[in-house]
Amino acid sequence: MDSVHIHLILNHVPILLTIISIPIVFWGYYRSNRSILRLGLLGFLIAGLTVIPVFLTGETAHERVENIQTVSEPYMEEHEDAAEVSLWLTLLLGIIGLSGLIIERYRPGFFHVYIAALLMVSLVTAGFLTYTGYLGGNIRHTELHNTTGLQKADAIHKDADGDND
Repeated sequence: MDSVHIHLILNHVPILLTIISIPIVFWGYYRSNRSILRLGLLGFLIAGLTVIPVFLTGETAHERVENIQTVSEPYMEEHEDAAEVSLWLTLLLGIIGLSGLIIERYRPGFFHVYIAALLMVSLVTAGFLTYTGYLGGNIRHTELHNTTGLQKADAIHKDADGDND
């Protein structure tokens, strides 16, 4: 198993953990159930940890597929740009999840403000992660986009490189 396999295996973990942890945290907070709340916060922390190897193996995956004829360079570049934003947001969410585990235990009075901020950050992060995953799927799954869009993207890329004079 190489880094490309690791990228493909792990890339769904931060997305799914973030999406699943949002309702868990909300439910745990709503029901005042500390165990459920901790489970959701732990999910955010694990998402923050797993996004690191996903991001670090992305460049190797890029190098492996960049010369495949059906792969579009503009889609890869767009995916990479979104992945960088998703990395930082998910790391932030992981840190907030860890701090939530600490705050919940030692500063419960502050926890109400914390939960509101956490849920806002988690929703934004889930949106970026989902978009990044969508863009990653576009790299190899041509059925996800119309051929006209792909031809336009390739033409734009060629014009930007000066290949199409």
